[in-house]
Amino acid sequence: EQQVYNFMNELHTSAYPFRTIISGSGGAILESTQVLGSVIKVSESAKSGDLFLTMASDDQSFEFHIKIRLVHKINLVERELPGKTLRIIRLTNHDE
Repeated sequence: EQQVYNFMNELHTSAYPFRTIISGSGGAILESTQVLGSVIKVSESAKSGDLFLTMASDDQSFEFHIKIRLVHKINLVERELPGKTLRIIRLTNHDE
């Protein structure tokens, strides 16, 4: 849990734009490229007991939540494209 937080905090403080791709079991995929924002916090759900890492834009118009106890592996890939660098973060659980 602490390692996931530390890694994501490093990305958060870098001020680089990242391509965030979120897919779930419901079949939807969300993709967004932006700086990971000024908000980073950890909270525990009173209902489920899950521990969430939340990252959000300055105005919190975009935010995403990571169940950090489920993260097994993090991959970071940098890909050079004409005129820009694409940074892709992939967080996977034990099943992936």
